[in-house]
Amino acid sequence: MGLPMMGTLLGIGLIVLALVLIYRQPVGVRRAGGRGYGEQERQFQPAEIANGVLVLSEHYLRCDLPRRFGARVDQVYLTPNGMLVPVDTKTGFRREVRRADLVELSVQASVLRHSTSASRPAGNVATWGYVRKVAPGRNPVYLRTQLLTDRELIEIYDRYWLVDGGDAAIPTRDPANCRYCPIAETCSVAPVRTRQANRR
Repeated sequence: MGLPMMGTLLGIGLIVLALVLIYRQPVGVRRAGGRGYGEQERQFQPAEIANGVLVLSEHYLRCDLPRRFGARVDQVYLTPNGMLVPVDTKTGFRREVRRADLVELSVQASVLRHSTSASRPAGNVATWGYVRKVAPGRNPVYLRTQLLTDRELIEIYDRYWLVDGGDAAIPTRDPANCRYCPIAETCSVAPVRTRQANRR
């Protein structure tokens, strides 16, 4: 094999290796510090995210205040006006933010706000975030949602441990919330169908 042919094969090999390294990351996500999602995804993003910078992706953070919380954030963007905005991806066709999604995203924001980790990016944490809904055959949708406050999260956290310790549960306004509760199968106020489904 001649030197020109070897050089061509080596060049092709390097290109393939570069493509593999790029596309080993989650679909549509560039590493933190970049502009964020690729051009195709950016067209579906709110302007503050599309024009912002991805500063965290699939990163675990923890804090001791207001309670000992830990969360793995999907993505956090630094907006052009210096706000840190969390984004959490969920699958499903329904364009809604479930209560469980809201709590999860709010915990991510709280951990981000109170974390003293060296990897915590600089900036003020927004009081809102986005649930990114993805479904087969559909474009992603970003649902902006106002986040729960630290005080509301403390109430949920403390109430959970009281109920787990034997206190009576308080009926929820939305029975769908019981589907995601870890103690629903033994809870006296959870709908019967939910208790049966959780036992399976």
